[in-house]
Amino acid sequence: MAIQKQFEKFYANIKLTSVQREDARRKYDGVCKKLHDNYYPEIEYNGSTRLLIGSYGKQTHIRPARDIDVIFIMPSEKFDQYDDNQSNCQSQLLQDIKKILEEKYPDTPIRASGKVVILEFSDSQHQVELLPAWENEDKTFKIPNSENGGSWEGWDPRSEIQGIKDSDTKTGDTKALIRMIKKWTERCSVEIKSYKIENEVLNFFHLSDLKYQFYSILVRDFFAFFYDNASDEDLKSHLKTVRDRAQKAYSFEEEGKINKATDEWKKIFGDDFPKEEEQQRNNFAPSNDQPGPIVNPPKPHGY
Repeated sequence: MAIQKQFEKFYANIKLTSVQREDARRKYDGVCKKLHDNYYPEIEYNGSTRLLIGSYGKQTHIRPARDIDVIFIMPSEKFDQYDDNQSNCQSQLLQDIKKILEEKYPDTPIRASGKVVILEFSDSQHQVELLPAWENEDKTFKIPNSENGGSWEGWDPRSEIQGIKDSDTKTGDTKALIRMIKKWTERCSVEIKSYKIENEVLNFFHLSDLKYQFYSILVRDFFAFFYDNASDEDLKSHLKTVRDRAQKAYSFEEEGKINKATDEWKKIFGDDFPKEEEQQRNNFAPSNDQPGPIVNPPKPHGY
């Protein structure tokens, strides 16, 4: 398909730059090393006491740079210190974490909220949301919730991360599709949580054995799937619009009207979707071939 190169450039445009990746590493490692040095003073920091979660852990993050969600794994012997049913020990834990981090970042606003400690760095790139947690024998976590008097909750972020990794290994497109749909949501007036997008993409690939060679067909088919499975009427209305627009873009592409196809994709994804290239416009000849299930060629992937 003639527009594949534009999709590949679009995908590159929404992934973090090397500068942004380095900024993320510097911040989450700086935060976690400070806590590690406090709670594990006899052990050199090597990253083993932190776990990236959320979009960074799943490698589905996009530009612009957003919050980095990271777990700091607390020493097991510290749990009894906070497991006090007579007070909101979860709130005390977050306040203790906040105090330790303020030693390293005295000029950075730091606040404890709900389950996390949030560091609001002054630059326009990343802030860090730090979740202190205790690791269970089965590799799940016990996490604090300071709301409603305080409680402990169980959570298994590794299974979420592994689910997306396994799907991407099988399809070659899971992370790419999640990233592209996230970019569309920035232009959608209905809020759609990241986990909702991830679950829909996982379900889409789980229910289909097709192998997609072209992003335009993949995205078109996913929007149709998302629309068919949506129950919220407001969301369904927006999905109908984007489904129809994606089909229109694909039809223009089949007809060789690449400029019109590009315009439709830009309406969906914004200016990160690149314009048609002159060479592509000169070389393209419409084809009557009907695309079917075919094996993926190499595509850009990675962090």
